[in-house]
Amino acid sequence: MRKIYFSVGVAAFLGVHGLMLAKIEPVYTFFFVFVWWSYIILVDSFIFWKRGFSLFSQLGTKILMLVFCSYIFWEFFELINSRLANWDYVSSPFGEVVFNNFAAKISFKILAFGSVLPVILETHNLLEFVGLGKRLKFLGWEKTDKFLKWEWWGRPSYLWIIVGIAMLAAALFWTTYLFWLVWIALILILDPVVERSGGRSIFSELREGNVRTFYRLLLTGLVCGVIWEGWNYWAGLKWVYEVPFVGGWKIFEMPVLGYPGFAVFAVECFLFYQWFECRWCRKNRRP
Repeated sequence: MRKIYFSVGVAAFLGVHGLMLAKIEPVYTFFFVFVWWSYIILVDSFIFWKRGFSLFSQLGTKILMLVFCSYIFWEFFELINSRLANWDYVSSPFGEVVFNNFAAKISFKILAFGSVLPVILETHNLLEFVGLGKRLKFLGWEKTDKFLKWEWWGRPSYLWIIVGIAMLAAALFWTTYLFWLVWIALILILDPVVERSGGRSIFSELREGNVRTFYRLLLTGLVCGVIWEGWNYWAGLKWVYEVPFVGGWKIFEMPVLGYPGFAVFAVECFLFYQWFECRWCRKNRRP
């Protein structure tokens, strides 16, 4: 059964790429949705095959709730972007026709934005499974534990939350110069909330000198960012960026200096999931 699940994941992942290259609709226009969900299934099935459990098997039917929370989570950034105007969407004629239907547009957004958290979590689980942090000791990242082992991370919690809210407000007020604060502010707000809820806090791990999860999440964001932008580049419906000062030098559609933002974003996604798990899944959470 595990191998069959994995075979389905491989077939879906390869099939979606073939249909996109052949420009067959609706896969070509909505490539982002198809490829990301095939990637999620591929990674989840691989981990389930090797470990006997995975994100989907742990959450069960609550995966639908996670998808919806992911949709709401990214809609928050879409709302912020209505002020910042850092990215916009362009579509093929097929996409414009589909989006004239309100129900189709909402369904697409739920599927697209609903993939954000699962993508980050599955990629992080994959990097953890292959032993990232143990097998790459030559990078010497654990030598930074003394630097990062700061007893005041997240303490007092209310102060960090206030600073996060202030940073978010500053980004919305001075959009040209401080737009980037948005991607840091949410960490300062979420982490203390997660810790107070009894979840897995990044700040608490750093206080204990455990830096592996932190670095693994940063790499998760960079990996997802590169393949995110790579797949976006070939899609009929894509996003493009208008970022002050750094918009000229690009890899795919993303300015080069924008990629570190993906690393930080992965930490935010992880923390939001920890809150989700504490709020909705604690009773059935696996050890």
